[in-house]
Amino acid sequence: MMYKNHLLVSNAVAIPIMGFTDSLTVSSVVALSLGALLPDIDEPESFIGRRTRGLSDLLKIVFGHRGITHSLVFIVFVGLLIIPTASKIGFVSFGIWFTVGVFLHIFEDSFSNGGVNWLLPISEKTYHLPIYSTGSLIEFMIGMVALVWLVIGFKHQYFELKHDEVINIATMKNLLVEVKNMLSKVLLE
Repeated sequence: MMYKNHLLVSNAVAIPIMGFTDSLTVSSVVALSLGALLPDIDEPESFIGRRTRGLSDLLKIVFGHRGITHSLVFIVFVGLLIIPTASKIGFVSFGIWFTVGVFLHIFEDSFSNGGVNWLLPISEKTYHLPIYSTGSLIEFMIGMVALVWLVIGFKHQYFELKHDEVINIATMKNLLVEVKNMLSKVLLE
């Protein structure tokens, strides 16, 4: 699935849940959206891959596209890294929604013709329910349905965006510094 459709579909699925759980804030939507982009870091030509050249190239060489970054192991790794880190600075919902975004990306790719290897590295079996091909008209239509759902939902106030005091430059900087420090520990030990 193309990045725009990952963003649309992930938000269309999660925003009603955020609204129902009273966690619909700008920071939750940003976290979800960033998480929904992350698994494609293993593809240098993806939206996130073009912005992380070097790392993206390395991940593709070592694991291939839709390899380890499209597995349950990756979801658990991200959750164990980002949730405690975000919690340290009082931003636990950011970590949770970021991890949900990662999960939704992989779940959405499960409906592509290529599918995903949910159980890597234990098994290389591909799981999928082929509904669309990446870049196809069907994928475009799925994205449009998600967009219409979001527009209708906000227009008729089915979901209401809450005031978000947590998201500010200093908090985001602290979160990124904590993630960098944790990654350094993990990778250098």
